Amino acid sequence: MDAPLILSLFGVVGLFVGSLVNLISSRLPLIIYAQWRQSCYLFITTDNSYNRAKPEVDKPAEVAFFSRRGCQHCQHSQSIFSILPVLSWLYSWLYVQGRCPHCKHAISPCNSYIELLTGFIFMVIVSLRPEPINILVILSLTALLLTAIIIDIRHQLLPDALTYTLIWSGLICGYLELSALTVSESLLGLIAGFLLLWLPARCFKFIKGVDGLGHGDIKLMAGLGAWIGASLLPAVLFCASLSGLIYWWFKHHRSADSRRPIAFGPFLAGAGWLALLGDPFIIDLSLLLQVFV
Repeated sequence: MDAPLILSLFGVVGLFVGSLVNLISSRLPLIIYAQWRQSCYLFITTDNSYNRAKPEVDKPAEVAFFSRRGCQHCQHSQSIFSILPVLSWLYSWLYVQGRCPHCKHAISPCNSYIELLTGFIFMVIVSLRPEPINILVILSLTALLLTAIIIDIRHQLLPDALTYTLIWSGLICGYLELSALTVSESLLGLIAGFLLLWLPARCFKFIKGVDGLGHGDIKLMAGLGAWIGASLLPAVLFCASLSGLIYWWFKHHRSADSRRPIAFGPFLAGAGWLALLGDPFIIDLSLLLQVFV
């Protein structure tokens, strides 16, 4: 089969995977918030430890994970083309000038951009010509990390369903010899990644009295360590921290609210993804840091 045809096929697969990334990144936080509200509702309605009047609260509604996408303004179900936001957006642009046919609000092309980005990344990965099994593993990890990045940007949240999947998949693939690490190297990388962020986070909280780093970031670093090993983690953390500082500096000069926290997960996931692909800069930086350390 010709290489251009293979790239095109994986690009199409990337569009469908991007649609799944959109679905998970939009529904999973809503499910988590609904579970939190349900826990608060049960606590308020069943707690008898205080002799005080309990506030009246409504029972939180459940969130369905698998349901047809609706308009973000009127929640009206869209056409069957909504399975791929690229097609849905093109369809709406051709027939109703990019607006919802029911409420007439403009349809955001953000989900379409995510699909196109996923398809492009899939084509880039396949063009690197790794082994067939490695292709499936790297593509799966790419989709997982991309989902985590989107959720963290939108909600500053890294769900355990994603970070634990990253951790356990690294250990299992190491045990089954499906990754470049052995299971012992994967376990060592997991522990090193956890401690590399957990120790500074605990020191910061001891000094300042507030959390400076979310637990999701620590779990994400541990999951990356389970896949890339302990030796590359300092370079990943250095690149993520440097890019995060640069982003904060530009944001600080554009906005007066410099104390608002920023999501660190996207920078960690991006640097870890480059290390997973064997980026020469990450590898050379890791060797340089090992020399100085």
